[in-house]
Amino acid sequence: MRKLAWFAASCSAAVFLAVYVLPEGALVPLGAVCALAALAGLTLRGDRRRRVLLAGFGLAAGLLWTAAYGALFQAPARALAGYEGPVEVTVADWPQATAYGSSVLVRLHPVEGWPVRTLLYLDAPAPDLRPGDGLTVQARLRAADTITGESTDYYYAKGVRLIAYGEGEGETARPGRPPLWTWPAYVSKALKDRVAAAFPEEAAPLVTALLTGDRSGLSDGDYAALRRSGLAHVIAVSGLHVSFLAGLAAALLGARRRRTAVCTIALLLCFAAVVGNTPSVLRAVFMQSMLLLAPLLGREEDKPTSLCAVLMLLLLQNPYAAASVSLQLSFAAVAGIYLFSGPLTERWTARLPARPKGFWAKTGCLAARFVLSSLAVSLGAIAFTTPLTAWHFQSVSLAGPLANLLCLWAVSLAFLGGLAAAVLGVFLPGPAALLALPAALPALYVQRMADALAALPFAALSTQSVYLKLWLALVYALLLLYLLGRGEKKRPLVPPGPGDGRTVRGPGVPGRVPHRRAAHRLGAGRGTGPVGGSALRRARRPGGLRRHRGGQPRRHRRRLLPVPGPEPD
Repeated sequence: MRKLAWFAASCSAAVFLAVYVLPEGALVPLGAVCALAALAGLTLRGDRRRRVLLAGFGLAAGLLWTAAYGALFQAPARALAGYEGPVEVTVADWPQATAYGSSVLVRLHPVEGWPVRTLLYLDAPAPDLRPGDGLTVQARLRAADTITGESTDYYYAKGVRLIAYGEGEGETARPGRPPLWTWPAYVSKALKDRVAAAFPEEAAPLVTALLTGDRSGLSDGDYAALRRSGLAHVIAVSGLHVSFLAGLAAALLGARRRRTAVCTIALLLCFAAVVGNTPSVLRAVFMQSMLLLAPLLGREEDKPTSLCAVLMLLLLQNPYAAASVSLQLSFAAVAGIYLFSGPLTERWTARLPARPKGFWAKTGCLAARFVLSSLAVSLGAIAFTTPLTAWHFQSVSLAGPLANLLCLWAVSLAFLGGLAAAVLGVFLPGPAALLALPAALPALYVQRMADALAALPFAALSTQSVYLKLWLALVYALLLLYLLGRGEKKRPLVPPGPGDGRTVRGPGVPGRVPHRRAAHRLGAGRGTGPVGGSALRRARRPGGLRRHRGGQPRRHRRRLLPVPGPEPD
């Protein structure tokens, strides 16, 4: 029984309900009700008891923690909304130019309480601010719960609780040494500068987006082409990039598992900090870390448990991250890959020869397996992300599977080549420029392929039509019914026989396996009863095939095996 998965999934579901559905005043009472309902599970036995306890306490924990988070962090920030006057902040990131000046992410220090993550808008177009600088400025504060007058959790999902509008330049105090928590911002800025200096102008924006997730350098047309062709996910740093980096680290560090695991996890954590600790990259880093640590701790990796546990950790860090589109898409893609990609790959490659003979046969089988497995992963990834993209972006890319098949190999080359050139450029700018020339080719290929696929008719489909939404709802309702019914195993018919015995259909039909109670009554392995264990083993040969003197297989006919009644104690 997956105890952690039951608790983590229930806790995460409660957080989603608290963010999207339930009012804040109802969280504590409902959490108490869930805890009391969980105690009712003490009257049950076995797995039912554990499931009720884990699910009930998981729901209670999610609801109560969301309420506590609101009281500890959200309420003090809302209390500051409406304030006008001097504020003291610490710059947390590099300033970004806007249409009316600039914006910068800061930590606001109130008179009492925790620092509040705030987005500060300034009149100056390009202020000389660096991460770690202290700034005192006249500002007006408001809660970060609206965009253009509409209520939203967009800023809350990013951890931003206040919006500040500064007036004037303010007073800046620069420390002698930047604080440790600002170092990832400096590394990110260095990588962006090295990419811009080493790569050609056409390839630099896409390489920067691949390495850091910063797509500000991409033109509106290039980004629209990536979205329409279904390749926008490659510039959202997530599991794809983490797997590239983990594979590179494993190849460089060698076969020592302990050293490789420790160094790779440290590298991935640093990479996550450099790209901004977004939910998608944290999900990938945590799951990759569990995969590396499982053999060292003597445990087997359980994908559903890992996925649920990581989701719970991210929501405990910030419950409002449930409203993050990147978090939803990341977890939906991984869940679809876990559920569908493996079975699809096995089914599609089942007819390929296991040991092909000859060079061309081996090459063809390898190519076929690569194409089929890539297509299966693409279809699995979009299985659950399609309704989310239809809801959030009002469109669905139909060219996505083909685009992934044609471009993901180039994305890996562009990412690894861009990373090598950027790191080398910090120390040796000249050789880095030479290395960037071949690394720019796959990036240019991806951009050109995105433009070509986006130009195809019906490359993307708008989901604003109510009929299309109803069709999607019907398709996913049928998919849900399939998933719910897939776990039910068909049991063979056990009709009553004469006397105190019973009869069970024999396993001569492929796929028929006697029920465990029938097998117990057969006395399998003990030779008891009219039909002993050896007879049952003979009947359970794969496919019901028997060899006779001619050496040719002969399929068993359906037969009824007499089974005795319950044995005396």
